[in-house]
Amino acid sequence: AEQLPADLADLTEENGAAVDAAVAALEKLSALERSFLVEGAETKIADAAARMPVVYLKGDIASLPPIENLTLSDKEAVDEALLSYNALSEEMKALVTNSSVLLTASDKIAGLEVVALIDALPDTVTLDDAQQVSSAADAYEALTQAQKAYVTNVADLTAAQQAVEAAQADAAAAERVEELIASIPETVTSSDKVAIELARKEY
Repeated sequence: AEQLPADLADLTEENGAAVDAAVAALEKLSALERSFLVEGAETKIADAAARMPVVYLKGDIASLPPIENLTLSDKEAVDEALLSYNALSEEMKALVTNSSVLLTASDKIAGLEVVALIDALPDTVTLDDAQQVSSAADAYEALTQAQKAYVTNVADLTAAQQAVEAAQADAAAAERVEELIASIPETVTSSDKVAIELARKEY
């Protein structure tokens, strides 16, 4: 415990080995041996061990690229840091003084993933692409407002949705014409004039 800083708020990653050694040594002591420790030493070691994940996490967050330079290649690092952050107690989370950087990075990664989905849409959207466009749209709508702010190609998504709607309308119209044509008998009489005119009009 003497090798640790007096104020545990001053713990750094360099103290990690000392904290691990102190915890290991403490675990080997019997109850009687522990009674001879300096008052508060046991508590200090336990508190230091509890704080080290915070220290390491703060270092991981600090090593992330600036938000403006963040790309999908940083997703794994951001996800791992976020996983570590979420595993902390509320008390320990409060000690992660750069948590806002991590949360912003996570928002940007979520937005960039949707950007990639939109970029993957074909230049010329047809009815066959309806499901892909729908999936990209669903992914976008699932984002928070903060995450949506990083989706810089939302106009492309809107254009793709409009192209699908137009293709669906064309397909429905073609189906209607086919139905009207199918309703005209093989032998046409004057009574079939209305059906023929409807089919011609729809066509």
